[in-house]
Amino acid sequence: MPTGPRCCGDGRSKGGCEAIMLDQKDIGQSIAALEEELARLNTRRAEVIARLQDFRREKALLAQSGKQLSLTFRLPAVTNQSSEDDKIALFQSLFKGRDDVYPRRFESAKTGRSGYSLGCG
Repeated sequence: MPTGPRCCGDGRSKGGCEAIMLDQKDIGQSIAALEEELARLNTRRAEVIARLQDFRREKALLAQSGKQLSLTFRLPAVTNQSSEDDKIALFQSLFKGRDDVYPRRFESAKTGRSGYSLGCG
């Protein structure tokens, strides 16, 4: 997708090169796509930082105790921006093997908020 004046290969506009004008809709779509990509990257960065901290903590414990400890891994961070599949996978991993636990949808008549809570049965 063109992002500015078309150049003749060396990065400088030269006589005879035509400028490409983007309309506001194209620019708005590009901005939205880049913001979504940044949100995904920020989520991924937070996950990597958490894993790095886990390994550093494990390394410090090994150095203190002088023996091997089992590594504990965190579940990936799930946020409001996470995909529906990620949210479902998290829910299923937390209640694996529990046939008596399921999500129950609610909607507050007072505030209009909706969501899910645990149902048992």
